[in-house]
This record gives sequence, structure tokens and C-alpha cells, in this order.
Amino acid sequence: MLENGKTTCSCKNTKCQRFGKCIECIKHHKDHNNKLPYCKVPENIDAAKKISGFSHVIW
Repeated sequence: MLENGKTTCSCKNTKCQRFGKCIECIKHHKDHNNKLPYCKVPENIDAAKKISGFSHVIW
């Protein structure tokens, strides 16, 4: 299981060399731009939880 709580990476940047490598991604963000990775931004987490509750969404 990944840091996002899923079995797949939720990042939009699928071409990133750290895609799916949570520890490397979090470290990179902390060391280089001091921003949260996509999967750790509160708005993205809340949106994913809300969408997962819709019956018509297929994961």
C-alpha cells in the first residue's frame, strides 16, 4: 500500500521518475520545493474521499 492509502499512485504527473515511489517523492518535495506532493495536499485527499463515495465511480 502506498502513502495515499491506495495500491496505485494518485499523482497526475505519471511521467515523473518518482511516480509510485512514495518515500522518494516525499523526500524530493521536502528537499527541493518544500511543497506537499499531490497525494498529500488536503484538497486532493478530501476530493478523492468524496468521489470514492459516489456509486457511479469505478476505481
